[in-house]
Amino acid sequence: MLNINQIDRDTFQVVVKGDTTTHHIVKVSDQVHSEFTFDKMSKEQFVKKSFLFLLKKETNACIQGNFYIEEIENFFPEFRNIYKLDWVNIEI
Repeated sequence: MLNINQIDRDTFQVVVKGDTTTHHIVKVSDQVHSEFTFDKMSKEQFVKKSFLFLLKKETNACIQGNFYIEEIENFFPEFRNIYKLDWVNIEI
């Protein structure tokens, strides 16, 4: 289960409840949001989709505690096309 709270314009707190509960701070600039999503989803939806993407790749305990969302692409190059992935409903 994901709990996403917007702290300020560019910062989100994400709590992932699973076998263990983890807390994450994610930064999403307007430029990165537009670059990765072509403004086809809100920042909150982008964060949600990004975490669902990450949870398909690794456990929540392996996700960094504090990061800029674009850093995901460094580990998973296919993240660049996150806006095209339609395997998850991101309605919030």
